[in-house]
Amino acid sequence: MENGIWNEIYRPKKLEDVINLPKQIPELVNDNLPHLLFVGTAGTGKTTTARIIIKQLGAESLELNASDERGIAVIRDKVKSFAGTMSFNNKFKIVFLDEIDGLTPDAQQSLRNIIEKYNKHCRFIGSANFINKLIEPIRSRFCIVEFGDADKDQIHKRCTHILEDRKVLYQPLALATVVSKCYPDIRKTINTMQLSVVNGKLSKENLKISSDNSRRIYNLIKENNFGEIRNLLVKGNLDVDFLIQDIEEFIYIDEAFDWEKKRKALLLICESNRAMYNVVIKRIEFEFLALNLIGVLK
Repeated sequence: MENGIWNEIYRPKKLEDVINLPKQIPELVNDNLPHLLFVGTAGTGKTTTARIIIKQLGAESLELNASDERGIAVIRDKVKSFAGTMSFNNKFKIVFLDEIDGLTPDAQQSLRNIIEKYNKHCRFIGSANFINKLIEPIRSRFCIVEFGDADKDQIHKRCTHILEDRKVLYQPLALATVVSKCYPDIRKTINTMQLSVVNGKLSKENLKISSDNSRRIYNLIKENNFGEIRNLLVKGNLDVDFLIQDIEEFIYIDEAFDWEKKRKALLLICESNRAMYNVVIKRIEFEFLALNLIGVLK
């Protein structure tokens, strides 16, 4: 059996295998393919769909992660050089800009001119989590396709298939917990599930989303013990996305605080949750949140 990252091994190879694929996509994939902009939350199949389209059309392609290569130099050098020449197979080329919303404003301005200039023999596909980060001239040049959140039952079914294919023994409650905690991010669900398998078993005890650490950190916030919080984060390599979910729940149900304190704390959590999409080191952003929560809940 193939070893490696399950998310890559079981990545869909055909459009019909993509969970919750937007209905209009199959109709758009032909020799008249428009420029496409896939918009939706992380892990909903945007990148997978783009790669399948490129393969299905047999197009010569260039793929860039616009969050990593986000400056105007990348657009002028790599994208323009690629888009400015004819393809080797007389088909149109495709430039796939993953996380296109990570491009700087100057890079977006440069890109819009390239899209227009080389439209006859080059198509562009972009994926974005936040469409509001794109300038209007970029948005207007794409056919926008929204990727909604998949149904939990669909994700559960896909995960069950993977576990059974890998011959992993699993507790139904453990699998349900992973799906619920990671929803709607399919990629994160599969990765977390793989990390939680120990000796061929997926059990509640081995889940990498344990609420025990969350409860401990929440108590440390209430005790104004930031030093120990930081130690846990550094030494434990904890997933801050799960911590945020749990702490939000703990605050909401904690009868020790009045509604005004809860309101302020929950607003801080909302702001931090949005910021997590853009930060380089999530741990530091969570430390900032913990400090602010200490100030609000003291």
